[in-house]
Amino acid sequence: ADSRAYREFKWDEKDTLHGVQDLELSNYLNKQGYLHAYLESYFVTHGPSGTDQQKKDYPEYFERRILEKQNINTVSHWDQVYQDEGENDPNFRNDLMSWKKVVDNLGNNGKLLDMGCGSGYLLQFIEKERPELDLYGVDLSAEGIKTASNRTKANLNAGNTNKLPYKDSEFDYLVSTEVLEHISDIKETIKETHRVLKLGGRFVHITPYKDYIPSPEHVREYDESSISLFSEFSNVKTEVLTHPEFYRTNLLGEKESCKLLVITGVKNA
Repeated sequence: ADSRAYREFKWDEKDTLHGVQDLELSNYLNKQGYLHAYLESYFVTHGPSGTDQQKKDYPEYFERRILEKQNINTVSHWDQVYQDEGENDPNFRNDLMSWKKVVDNLGNNGKLLDMGCGSGYLLQFIEKERPELDLYGVDLSAEGIKTASNRTKANLNAGNTNKLPYKDSEFDYLVSTEVLEHISDIKETIKETHRVLKLGGRFVHITPYKDYIPSPEHVREYDESSISLFSEFSNVKTEVLTHPEFYRTNLLGEKESCKLLVITGVKNA
């Protein structure tokens, strides 16, 4: 796949790449300095840094493109993740920065739902920091719920974020950490967030900022413009956090801190 072939690709969300063509294109982009990944679920490229003249000559090289084939975040996928993880996760769940930011947005009383609670680390932390809160957790994976039940006293259920197994206006708080990026139909999840929150209820979502924490499980990215998705809520705000411990390598081969996006808002109607 040379530059001419690449320029002729029709890039939109409905495109599909196949077989050796993917590999050839992947190799070509790698040689050109693109940060990219060819994954089971989707193919993603990020245009390299370049001069203004290069960007003018080859504008399509410097645009971000995602071609999604399928979302790998299925029940069976996450059941396997939590089975492999067991009681201890050596990776990214011990994220005190995110947990503290969630707790900073909570009062001392009320009913809270951790949406996408996984194996219960966040609930365990909130339980210690806000012991008067009535805690609930829901996750796609029954294996995750099983592990969480050994970590927290919260009320736990297996369920889908697009059809939460709770009544209307049931919670004072709905929180999630590194969940939104896994959800394809985010508009339905946001509707459910609105439905289960009480009037005056607050949501706190923390998700990777743009592509600063790349993963084959991530199917969406968020930045400050994502505030528009939460138009049903009032006082919606965003904040970018720089992680003190996790890093990625950028297009120039430089190490840079990973970043997270905090999105908060209130249900007033």
